[in-house]
Amino acid sequence: MNSPAESLWEAGPPAKYGAVDGDQVQFLGELGAAEKTRLLGQALATVVPTALPEPFGLVTLESMAYGTPVIATETGAVQELVVDG
Repeated sequence: MNSPAESLWEAGPPAKYGAVDGDQVQFLGELGAAEKTRLLGQALATVVPTALPEPFGLVTLESMAYGTPVIATETGAVQELVVDG
């Protein structure tokens, strides 16, 4: 039996967001190091629209390590990691 978090992960992003169309926006799930490196290195930006008060923003830091700009909400640790501008 899956935990609630695993069930959410398997279901993918909620349909109410609608922007995940499989063409312009794709939900890729968990990636290996090589694929993550390739995608973050080529990305124009990383969008982190979290509503949860995350204590640590690993995706944010990984993106910044590759020089990829981060667009994020002011929630949790993100506001301590990302500088406006």
